[in-house]
Amino acid sequence: RALAAFHPYRLPAPHLSSMGGGVSIPVPLSDVRQEDLKAKYAKFIEEGLSEEDINTKLTKAMPGLVVFDQIDCDHTGKVSSRELKRTLRALPRKKPTPPEGGWPDGKPPPFVPFDAMYETLDSDGDGEISLEEWLDNLSKLPGLESAINGAIDPVTGKLKDYVSLEDRLAELVAKGDDATDEEKAKIESIRASLGETAAAPAEEAPAEEAPAEEAAPAEEAPAEEAPAEEAPAE
Repeated sequence: RALAAFHPYRLPAPHLSSMGGGVSIPVPLSDVRQEDLKAKYAKFIEEGLSEEDINTKLTKAMPGLVVFDQIDCDHTGKVSSRELKRTLRALPRKKPTPPEGGWPDGKPPPFVPFDAMYETLDSDGDGEISLEEWLDNLSKLPGLESAINGAIDPVTGKLKDYVSLEDRLAELVAKGDDATDEEKAKIESIRASLGETAAAPAEEAPAEEAPAEEAAPAEEAPAEEAPAEEAPAE
């Protein structure tokens, strides 16, 4: 049984991640996401799905899974309000492009405030967005979904302008003695929040660690700002 490279983002062989059943995922994913994929594959096998059906389902889920892996800063398997706000900061400040086939109902989606957006994604109301909630509910926010799709690098499958905490921390550490007291404090705060004690970069910054983390007001979020008059494009 083999499900070869179903993922649309073709990466070199060193990035291949092995799944159960001989499935290979040609994209670098965290250990948490790889386990998620293995669990999904096992579930589909138990349900008696054919190789073709499993391939179709995993291919459909992969783009959302790769982005979720990227914005799940601390790799807890959940996306917090701060992490989603940081994601919105990385999206283009313009009206999202209509998806293939046009917008649902034939008109651009209405403006959605951040709190309502988060509530839609966090369908069980536990305060965090799980992978399943992300995959199941993102389509309920067509503006956000379109903005994310338009910001994805076709080679890596990740958001192009999203600055990881790894990069942010590396930039601060590279300043050495030239770093300001505020920047030095941020370095220590980032490390502490992620359990880091060494100078090695970590993953993604929490809100207080990087300016991007401080969410733009809901009306700035390009994701759901469909009508131009409701949220002017930048």
